Amino acid sequence: MTVHLLRLTATDSPSVPSRVCTLLTQRRVPVTSICAARDTGNRWSVRLRLELAEPQRLGLVIEQLSRLVDVTRVEIVPQTSGDIPVPGEPQL
Repeated sequence: MTVHLLRLTATDSPSVPSRVCTLLTQRRVPVTSICAARDTGNRWSVRLRLELAEPQRLGLVIEQLSRLVDVTRVEIVPQTSGDIPVPGEPQL
């Protein structure tokens, strides 16, 4: 299995974390961590760490997340950048 880091940005809607989790659960995407926070502009910043056996599945997951209502951006975070900082979360 390969670990992939994703970061998505969404508009200020209280249902964003729920929609992301529901989509990943319904598609049986193995998530090892998820962190959601609102930044100072009242937008959601969600980071995901996924373990996928098939590389082609990553593109499908990104496409499906991009289609969610209120999601404005989904991006792959390079492995070399370490953990994904989330606005408002303390940096260690």
